[in-house]
Amino acid sequence: MSVFEAGANSIYHAVVEPLVRDPLRRQRIKLAWYVWGYWHLFKPAGTVSLAERLGLLWRFLRVDWHVLHGHSPSEVAQIAVAAFRNGHGEAGTFVEAGCWNGGSSSKFSHICAMLGYQLHIYDSFQGVEDVSSVPGEWDYSGQYSAAEDTVRKNIQLFGRPEVCTFHPGWFSDTLARDGAVGPVKVAYIDCDIAKGTREALEGIMPKLSEGGLLYSQDYHISPVRNLLNNPATWDRFSVPLPQVHQLARRLAVLGWPQTS
Repeated sequence: MSVFEAGANSIYHAVVEPLVRDPLRRQRIKLAWYVWGYWHLFKPAGTVSLAERLGLLWRFLRVDWHVLHGHSPSEVAQIAVAAFRNGHGEAGTFVEAGCWNGGSSSKFSHICAMLGYQLHIYDSFQGVEDVSSVPGEWDYSGQYSAAEDTVRKNIQLFGRPEVCTFHPGWFSDTLARDGAVGPVKVAYIDCDIAKGTREALEGIMPKLSEGGLLYSQDYHISPVRNLLNNPATWDRFSVPLPQVHQLARRLAVLGWPQTS
């Protein structure tokens, strides 16, 4: 975290939080100093034109203004640029494991529409699973809960619903049991617990395309970080320990050298 971000966070917690009770209003205020993170959208990214980038920026800002979410502009912008660089005009899927109110889903749906991908959204729609009895897990039980109808409405208003497919249920009953719809070009895991991350990987890894992008939005959570940095996690998929690049405090991308 930069000195600027640390100072901004201190002001936010000392001044804004006590005075502004509504979470969405607080998000709008935070946008005033985090919006700079969208500069990543203007990095070189394949054949995406300036007009397309500006249009995407406007759509992302509409989501930021209207839908309470848990990511930052910098995080989603970096994912967008990497997806554009990696697209190559090939058909594929974007898997989102954990969506809360559908803010990230709405943004990802625009990326998918531009690339010709289908967005597959996996969520319990009951909040974070109760893992209070699981040793080592951080207890987020029941947090980040939103009804499926709420997510669908937000995507209808601010995203591209025609590219979206919903898979309601715990990851153990969806991703881990049935596997992801592939080939997976981009996967984004945001479930706040190691158990859910492990189950998401069980469905994603067998379908992840070579050179596919695998993100964790929970790298700041030590049980998740420990899971991702443990070679045993990856032995079951017959792959070596991935290279991990932390792109922000919470976001990390995991990858392996391509063989061709």
